Amino acid sequence: MIVSAISRVVNCPVCNQPTQKIHSRYERLLADLPWADYSITLQLRVRKFFCINSLCKRRIFTERLTNVTAPRARKTLRLAQRLSVIG
Repeated sequence: MIVSAISRVVNCPVCNQPTQKIHSRYERLLADLPWADYSITLQLRVRKFFCINSLCKRRIFTERLTNVTAPRARKTLRLAQRLSVIG
């Protein structure tokens, strides 16, 4: 199953300008907490957007899923928290 965000408007991480102009989509895999003896991998469909602010240095950006994962992370926040408690 592929999961994706449902928000229609996203803010640019640099200038905070709202936009809904989609550039493209790509899939991202995240490791999550195991269930019983099974390892879990979340398959996310993430969107890239155009920043519509002509003064912004960032032309294209990826939507942030701050409740689920950190930027460029390969695991969910809850798995990272659990691993840091163990370590």
